[in-house]
Amino acid sequence: MRPLYLACHTGKVDVVSYLLELGADPLVARTSEATCLHVCAEKNFKEICRLLIANGKKALLYYQDGEGNTPLHIAADFDRPEIAEIIVTAAEQFELEHL
Repeated sequence: MRPLYLACHTGKVDVVSYLLELGADPLVARTSEATCLHVCAEKNFKEICRLLIANGKKALLYYQDGEGNTPLHIAADFDRPEIAEIIVTAAEQFELEHL
């Protein structure tokens, strides 16, 4: 398991922040093809979701895991409305920036 994914999985905000500062790629997925944002959406780690999105690419919001789920699908499946709002707001912002 990659260090950034492990830090996200365990909810270590400070470690996630440090790894992102070092250039860790939040788009890198683990073997199930779930990204760090997928796992944070499932676990309801709002602060880490914000960090990942701020340091990620637009593709992070739309990346599909091995079952075709985006992080927004995961947020909906696990009843994480605040995470869903974070993701939707970020997607809207990305779209506005690239008009």
